[in-house]
Amino acid sequence: HASYNGRGEYLSASDPVQLAAALENVFTTIQSTVGSASAVALNTQSLEQGARVFRAFYNSRTNSGDVVAITIDNQGTIDTTELWSAAAQLDTIIANDTRKVISYKRDGANTGGIPFVFTDLLASQQALLNAPAAASLPGGYGNGDADIGDERLDYLLGDASHEGDDIDVGEFRDREADSGKLGDIIHSSPVYVGEAPFSGRDEAPFPTTNTYSSFAESVENRNPMVYIGANDGMLHGFSADTGAELIAYAPNELLENLSDLTDPDYNHQMYVDLTASVSDAYMVNRPLGSRQWTTLLLGGYRSGGKGYFALDITDPDAYSDINTAADTVLWEFGEEDDGGVGSSDLGFSYSQPIIAMSNAESSGEKRWVAIFGNGYNSTSTDGDSALYILFLEDGVDGSWDSGDFIKITTGYGKAESSDGTTPNGLGSPALVDADGNGTVDYVYAGDLQGNLMRFDISSSSSSAWTNSSSLQTLYQAEDGLGNPQPIIIQPVVISHPEDDGHIAIIGTGSWMTNGDATTTEIQSLYGVWDDLSNSIEVTKIQLVEQEFANASGQLEGYSFRTLTSNYVTWKNNGNNSNKVKGWYIDFDIQGSGSSIIEYPGERATQLSYIAGILFVNTILPKDSLSCEGSPGGYQLAFDPNTGGAYADIIFDLNNDHNFDEDDQSGDSTPAAIFYDKPLGPSTFISDRVLTSLSDGEIISTGINVTTSASTGRLSWREIDISTVNNDDDGN
Repeated sequence: HASYNGRGEYLSASDPVQLAAALENVFTTIQSTVGSASAVALNTQSLEQGARVFRAFYNSRTNSGDVVAITIDNQGTIDTTELWSAAAQLDTIIANDTRKVISYKRDGANTGGIPFVFTDLLASQQALLNAPAAASLPGGYGNGDADIGDERLDYLLGDASHEGDDIDVGEFRDREADSGKLGDIIHSSPVYVGEAPFSGRDEAPFPTTNTYSSFAESVENRNPMVYIGANDGMLHGFSADTGAELIAYAPNELLENLSDLTDPDYNHQMYVDLTASVSDAYMVNRPLGSRQWTTLLLGGYRSGGKGYFALDITDPDAYSDINTAADTVLWEFGEEDDGGVGSSDLGFSYSQPIIAMSNAESSGEKRWVAIFGNGYNSTSTDGDSALYILFLEDGVDGSWDSGDFIKITTGYGKAESSDGTTPNGLGSPALVDADGNGTVDYVYAGDLQGNLMRFDISSSSSSAWTNSSSLQTLYQAEDGLGNPQPIIIQPVVISHPEDDGHIAIIGTGSWMTNGDATTTEIQSLYGVWDDLSNSIEVTKIQLVEQEFANASGQLEGYSFRTLTSNYVTWKNNGNNSNKVKGWYIDFDIQGSGSSIIEYPGERATQLSYIAGILFVNTILPKDSLSCEGSPGGYQLAFDPNTGGAYADIIFDLNNDHNFDEDDQSGDSTPAAIFYDKPLGPSTFISDRVLTSLSDGEIISTGINVTTSASTGRLSWREIDISTVNNDDDGN
């Protein structure tokens, strides 16, 4: 394999949200300084000489981060030379006082984007930055100033005059003088935005006036950008050419926690930690006040907060002036928009939102929506998992009134949890356009209690989407002891290879709480046939088992696994016990030559469907008695129709650009390869998979995209403008 040797050691990066309690600070357990936990992005759809790779880092010692650009050639070899560093560029921008940072205020008719300047904030926003009072903080903090919100804001913008131990100027948290102003970047992956990525959008039900092809032509030469969230309270937009920050957005949702960043005794928190979603939508945007094609960015927070925000990023030239930049802010959506604390089903925004065209209409045009799960640790009385569907243009007026969004609650809530008190939550959804006309018809998603569900939103009447008949539970995932297996990551949905309906593929297991890092409950992969009949849900006895086995020895330095290829004889008639409705794989794999399960608690962290192959990244639990982190994870590749092994060789392990006996061990063909560091999300381009390891290394592996596999993916793809195929965390 080709690799990029990164910047240091990484120990553990589990998320700090406790579903039934307060947030916990996981950074206290990280021993090393520099690592990476997010995916890479590219500026091209296919490998070509000099293509750029954008990737992010965090430094747990200094709570700082960086985004860098490197290159990859047409053979998939990565050049380690950095073309630019965003953190270094930010130092120059701060020194020249040319930084453009915007925020959002809710102020009736004046609701909208504002410059992130203290005097532009509402009094209520200023109060959030003034609290807590300096008197309650370490001696010298704020130099005795009772109202230090303006100094705090200047600090967030990069001002260093109040940092350090100089009590005469006021003690704020000290940051590294060089490249220390950009916050750490953990789970948010870079998103590249260049020219318009879609085709075939000029015919109905897409708009036939103001055509997409005309829009694509108008933005063909716009300045390419890289967008990413950081744990400094901002989403950042960097020039893809130079790395200079052209815009940053500080969400109103997070203002109450920004003061903590200035505290000398700061304990790490998450802020804008979700990978942004980017797509083109036809909607009313704020600057023009009429329906236009708009390149839209949706951002969220993961464990940093409860909510989402929308920015119009169509024209990066708008960032040159702070006031026109402020006009690019479209809306924010949070707990207060869904009944407030105690009533809202909106939890921490872990769910990756998807931008899509719905079947609902307004003024003769289809309405565009953002679709996401409700996330985790909501405060509603019932604590149900729920699906949110926001009409994109309805939030532009600053209020979310009845009918501006649809919420579909599942009925699976606190009462159904194992302890009767833990709120449920819906993960990232997968969308399906069943009739191929460009609108979303079905949504598939799973929840913390292991329920895989299908939401029918094919009606042109949005009120019908909440009918009980529109929600169908397809499967309830449980281990052999009857424990629910949580479904967090985005499913993959493909067409059935022989009959009507879809196969919904899920991976189970949570990787969010501190306890998740050491749990040993058995997790699984499932492929479940949804025949769209709304009949009784599928049970495990109706699924064919496939099994991984650890191979003895290594191949090209890799430990690997083989996989069975048991035949799946689909059957949908007769008694329920005789039906064959899919397949499953349990992660109860025994050690080589042993009868003991080697890694109980192994779970999937990403599902990707590429060229008819299902790729799965897994993570292994850490030893509960050890201070070391996860021992690593596997990258799996197999047939999504059966859950079994392919006859074809998938991985080019010796990197000779051939798939032959040199990539096998005797008669054994690897269906899973082991890495001794945790895997971040993978990115796919041409015939390569780029996988970030937690120590900063990028593995570039050849994959066989010319197999005889069927390419029957049905999901309504929000095509990431970065042109990478990530199915989770932007995911």
